[in-house]
Formats: sequence, C-alpha cells, structure tokens
Amino acid sequence: MNYPERLRVEWASLDWREVGAWSASLRVALMAGLFAVVVAVGGWGVFGGMAARNEALEAEERTLRNRLAASAAQVANLDQLRTQGAALEAIFADWQARLSTTSETAGLIEGITEAAEDNHLSIEGIELTDSHRLDHYAELPVSLRVSGTYHQLGAFAGSLANLPHILTLHDFEIESGASGNDLRVRIDLKTYLLLEEP
Repeated sequence: MNYPERLRVEWASLDWREVGAWSASLRVALMAGLFAVVVAVGGWGVFGGMAARNEALEAEERTLRNRLAASAAQVANLDQLRTQGAALEAIFADWQARLSTTSETAGLIEGITEAAEDNHLSIEGIELTDSHRLDHYAELPVSLRVSGTYHQLGAFAGSLANLPHILTLHDFEIESGASGNDLRVRIDLKTYLLLEEP
C-alpha cells in the first residue's frame, strides 16, 4: 500500500476523541493545520483593517497632493493675482466713487437737465420716486419726459452715459410729437446711491 492510500485509510479510522493516540505525523499535521487557520484568521483581522486604513490614507494623500498642486499654481501666479486684485480694487473704487449720495441728487437732476438742454430737447417733466434699498446701495428711480428729434434723443442718451454718476436707462415709451420730426419720449432712469455707513 502506497503512502497516500495508507494516509487515507488511517484518516478514515481516526477517532477524534482520542487525538492523543494518533500517530505523531497526524498530530503534527493537525497542529500545523490549526496553526495555519489561526494565522489566516488573525492575519485577515489585523491586515484587513490595515488595508482599509491604508486605502483611506492613500485617498487622503491624493487629496493633499491635489491641494498642494493647486496652492503651488497659485503661488506661481501670485504676482499676476496681486496685479489683478489691484486692478479690481481700482475698478471697484471708481464705481464706488461714481455712486451718488443723497446730497448729490440735486446735482444729478441738474446734470440730466443740462444734457437735455445741450441736445436741444424740451423737458416736459422730471419725477423722482422713492429709493429702493438693497444690500450696499439704493436705487433711485427717475422718470423723465422729453421731446425732440430722433437724433437729438440719441445724442441725449450719449450725454447721459457721460455723466459722472452711474445712470441706467430702463423703460421707454415713444410716441409722435406735434410736428412730423418730433418724438415725445418717457424714459425711466435709475441712479444708484451709496448708503451711508452707520
């Protein structure tokens, strides 16, 4: 009888209640098998948790590398960003300076009147309505009624754009005037008021 066959016969005849009576080779094989199972289960418990932690640390490392690359790009462009920031601050200061204050409202109405007169328009009425407060500024609607020719009205719109304060044109109502070339126009304008800091 060869060795594998003898081992199979011996394995079938084993009594698990009398392990001490087994041959030394079988006891060694049983102990080696139990040791391998214990090591495998323990290794899976220990190293399985370490693998998950390792994956989490690798993901965190990738995130930190991306942040580092973004920060390095910003540092490389720092002078350009500072120049852009200074340009934006200058634009903001210019726009803020162009906001009217409540004390300048009369001067704004005077500027609109002068622009109409310089372009030979007849002013039929200027009406201020209540201002509408927003976060950092307020809108002051102005309703204006003028009459004149098409070209005079176009030149007037250009003159309004050249006023030192921000002034936007909104709704228009145009109708024929008394003569064939004249137009009567109602224009809704808005100027923007700088809110006084408390």
